[in-house]
Amino acid sequence: VVLVLFALMLTRAPIGPHSEIDTPAWQRVVGAVLGAATTALLGALLLPLFSGATASLDDAPSATPRIAQAVFGTWVWPFELLSVLLLVALIGAFAVSRVVLHRGRVDAVHPADAARARAAGPGAAS
Repeated sequence: VVLVLFALMLTRAPIGPHSEIDTPAWQRVVGAVLGAATTALLGALLLPLFSGATASLDDAPSATPRIAQAVFGTWVWPFELLSVLLLVALIGAFAVSRVVLHRGRVDAVHPADAARARAAGPGAAS
């Protein structure tokens, strides 16, 4: 989730209403109605299942030590590899967001050509 948030923040998406990406009002209304209908359906199906359920918190011992042993014992290397992968993806997203693209510009100059022109000096022809 954090990686997706960073990716969204680094894409320089427009802030505020934008006519090209806004959805029509009727689609928002249909989405709200469908969301409310889904919530009502799930509530009608799941509430009767758990209406008489009780939980006894004093009977079973805590599972925290077993979970800690699994996370920091058996699964420590996959978690570490995943953290490195997410770090690389975050750095890559940052690097991609800083690249300046010049699409559609006729006067855009390739960085290698610009370096050659600077090296040639101010009197060189472009």
